[in-house]
Amino acid sequence: MAASASSSSSSTSVVPKHMDTLKDLTREKFLDIMQSVEPAEGHEKWKVLLVDDETTTILGSGCGMFNLIEAGVSLCEPIKNRREPLPSMEAIYLLSPTEESVQHLINDYDLKYDPKRNIYQYAAAHLFFTSRLPAPLFQRLTEAGARKMIKSLKEINLRYWVYESQVFHLQMPDVFQKLYGPDQSRRNTVYRNIAQRLATVCCTFGQQPFIRYDAASPHAKGVANMLQKTVADVQSLASDAGDQRPLFLIVDRSLDAVSPLLHEVTYQAMAMDLLKVDHKTTDQFQYEYTDNSGDVSTRTAILLEDDVLWNDLRHMHVFEAIKKVVAMFNAFVKENRKAGNLATGRVKSLKEMGEALRAQPQYQDMLSKYSLHVNMTDACTNEFKKRQLQLVGQLEQVLVHGTGGKKLLNELRTLLMGEVRDGDKRRLVQLTALCGLMKEAISLNDADIKAGDLEQIVESMGTRASPATEPSPSSSSKSKKKSKKVETPDSFTPRLKHLLEDLLGNHLSTDEFPFTNDVVPKDLSNFQPVPATEEFSKKKKTASRSLKSGAQLSQPTWASKRASQGKSKGKLEALDKPNVSGRRIVVFVVGGTSYAEVRSVYELTRDHRRQITLGSTEIMWPDLYSERLSQLAS
Repeated sequence: MAASASSSSSSTSVVPKHMDTLKDLTREKFLDIMQSVEPAEGHEKWKVLLVDDETTTILGSGCGMFNLIEAGVSLCEPIKNRREPLPSMEAIYLLSPTEESVQHLINDYDLKYDPKRNIYQYAAAHLFFTSRLPAPLFQRLTEAGARKMIKSLKEINLRYWVYESQVFHLQMPDVFQKLYGPDQSRRNTVYRNIAQRLATVCCTFGQQPFIRYDAASPHAKGVANMLQKTVADVQSLASDAGDQRPLFLIVDRSLDAVSPLLHEVTYQAMAMDLLKVDHKTTDQFQYEYTDNSGDVSTRTAILLEDDVLWNDLRHMHVFEAIKKVVAMFNAFVKENRKAGNLATGRVKSLKEMGEALRAQPQYQDMLSKYSLHVNMTDACTNEFKKRQLQLVGQLEQVLVHGTGGKKLLNELRTLLMGEVRDGDKRRLVQLTALCGLMKEAISLNDADIKAGDLEQIVESMGTRASPATEPSPSSSSKSKKKSKKVETPDSFTPRLKHLLEDLLGNHLSTDEFPFTNDVVPKDLSNFQPVPATEEFSKKKKTASRSLKSGAQLSQPTWASKRASQGKSKGKLEALDKPNVSGRRIVVFVVGGTSYAEVRSVYELTRDHRRQITLGSTEIMWPDLYSERLSQLAS
């Protein structure tokens, strides 16, 4: 039984920025680095920033060029590129501790020195490495000619990528194969690598975390114990912050192996699944744009939270998102009388809205924000119909709820023999196997998946209960009465959300989800959860509905109500941050997380007013997860 430690009076004091999101804290960390460099007298006050491939993406995920300019950085360049000498400017090197990056740094001063004018590439060098610099590389620096130009060297402990304000990943796509594939001989090394990167998140919070893990998962246990050892050696982390120390909950993908395969009907999840989004560095979407003169061009949009409209729509049912885009556009037209004859009329569909957008060239900058989401929502619904996902989604739900019987098998076989995309067929067969219907999955061989591959998938991912059949993994929840009613498709809830609800409600078993050490503060051993909002309480009483039988993508019954709530005006204003309190919670999924789980974290933050952050080794859309499963047998 874990011992309880009393909190000192100082532990309850409020720390500034305690409830800032990870994205906010990461941005401030970057800006502190830039502002800490003060050029010497006689040098230009502006600084140049050099980055490598890894730090380019890390920096881009948490900080924009405008923020850098505010911190005195006038130029940001890749270190591997050929660059013009700027001998009067001091340089900040934000680098990963790799041989390639260190060699580029050395070359800047050893190979680019001009002896005739006695000038170097830059006036001085300030080095910031994202993690510990290996001794051999440090030795190489001390022996290089660049050493006399180095004015400072620090390790900043930042090896994670901020995806959204409450979501981060470690950019470790090889973890899935290494932990779930046939060869797991190096899994301890994988645990150590994950823990070292995850510890840098703790460094950004500035506090020693309390760590809990899923005892049924050897991967979660391995990472949790390694993380505990790693952060214990970091002296800069506060261990006396009491209720301000974050709580890390570590699970792995086998906790819920089925939900990442399901087709979603919320906007962001649908877009990442159905549209051709480029995920290489940032989520980029290309679409055809028709201007007011009728000319067609291809535009590229980056899907970031800076787009307030995307921020507002991304977790809505796609029907609700369409309705809100149209409503906001009509409000915009109403508020701008100079918009011509549209000022007295209203558009009723995406088609009418597109025509209206092209008819108002004087508002193109503003209206292009609407145009992007007109294109994306329209593309989502078109793909949904084209790929017969109405029927596919219904069969997926019957599978995960275990209510199909022989009729289900016949419907599956009929569907797979039809014109269904190969990737959707593969996902259905894999889902069938993971839902415990191995014989049925093998018989559905139209997807050309070998029986041995399916057996390997189930063996690797386990046969743990799906969220539908087991509302919560905690012992207290297992005693709850199970509803015999099969939920509608969009009400399917990832198991991770049930798990977090148990944690927030203080129902999470310490036997099944123990702490990594025996000292647990009182507020974690017997704390009172923040009351849910009135909106959440009402939602718990009313089952939502969406994909009704029929050929159309149907509106959920709650769509009309929620569409009328909040901001309905045409102005694109930044959304207020949720008013949160209590201990920060970080849930980390070893092996990859899904967009349904991303949405769940935001919903729980809103409904329970708690700061919840989701992290993982990578973020997977359904086809990528399906490919990962297929590769397990190789």
